[in-house]
Amino acid sequence: MEPGWVLASELTPEALAVLEELEPGELSPIQEMGRGFVALQLLEVGETQLTSFESMEATIRQELYEARSQTVEARLFEELRAEASIAQRL
Repeated sequence: MEPGWVLASELTPEALAVLEELEPGELSPIQEMGRGFVALQLLEVGETQLTSFESMEATIRQELYEARSQTVEARLFEELRAEASIAQRL
């Protein structure tokens, strides 16, 4: 698993309890969690910066439009391929 930022709300209660006891850079003892064993390392602690919906609305709309357009385009190409009559002559 790649290290990266994780919100406390995304962690299991067990993992959060272990990480709350660590200082940045510290590695936990091996813990049994879920279906296996893990060692957790707290790399750093930071505050989240929430972005308002209003400031992201245009970007979200554009990304949704592009994703929908690609889906529709792919479906139309498949329909055209299925209806096409292509003859190969050598």
